[in-house]
Amino acid sequence: MSVLKAFAFGVVAVTALSFAGEASADGGTAEVNTSYDGQVYNRDVTRQGPYGGSYNRSTTCDKATGNCSSNSNATGPAGYAASKSATRNRSGGTVSRSATGPGGGSATRTRTWRR
Repeated sequence: MSVLKAFAFGVVAVTALSFAGEASADGGTAEVNTSYDGQVYNRDVTRQGPYGGSYNRSTTCDKATGNCSSNSNATGPAGYAASKSATRNRSGGTVSRSATGPGGGSATRTRTWRR
């Protein structure tokens, strides 16, 4: 299996596993904290699924500078994990994604663009 296919499979698997737990009627928790002071926007999301999956995301945007950054992590049962970090500004940005499977295999993809 190519690295790109493994990466895509890992991201889909972890995302599905972490969110499937959230949608169940059996439980799971979610917490969202948001703040905005007229200049800087912050949002933190934490979700715990009833079957071991978890998801965390933190986002910060500064209106004055035009800079935004976000980081997210998801874990599923059996050792699956995925993460994503992104930075954006008025001249471009970078997005980096990584996934790890239960056997220790991993894949990372980074994309940078300019406006």
